[in-house]
Formats: sequence, structure tokens, C-alpha cells
Amino acid sequence: MPTKRPPAYPFVPRSNAYLEPGQFFAIPLNDVRFAAGQVLTIPTPETAPNIACNTRAVVLGLLDWVGDRPPTAGDVTRRKILLG
Repeated sequence: MPTKRPPAYPFVPRSNAYLEPGQFFAIPLNDVRFAAGQVLTIPTPETAPNIACNTRAVVLGLLDWVGDRPPTAGDVTRRKILLG
């Protein structure tokens, strides 16, 4: 099992090995602004038996935030999840 380490932001995950619920990421928009997403959960065969769980399975949420730059932890704190 890989050792967990905090990601450097912004990060581009290639697997779910280092992802944890609560981590956030920038979503570039077409008009040069950014939206924000957040890791909600990492499904496992035990927690989500009907989902094909693998090293790339992850449940993400779209946050109620848009800005002119990538989001910071302060930007996404206490934001509502619009879609998840």
C-alpha cells in the first residue's frame, strides 16, 4: 500500500492512491476563470459493491465557487456541493 503524502497544489492525480475526501482541485473554464471540485469519497468493493472499483474510481463534487484564479483552501471552505 502506498504511503499517503499531501499533494502539492495544483495536482493532477493519475490514480486514486493519494486521494482523500476533502481534497480540492481547479477546473479551468472556457472564459479563463476557474471552478472548483472536491473529492467526496473513494469507492471500495465494500462501500460500493455495485461500482467497478479500481485505482481510478473516485466520486467528485462540483463546488459553488468560480474565480479568476485556481481555488485555495480558503476559497472552498464551507462551499456547497452543487453536483456530486
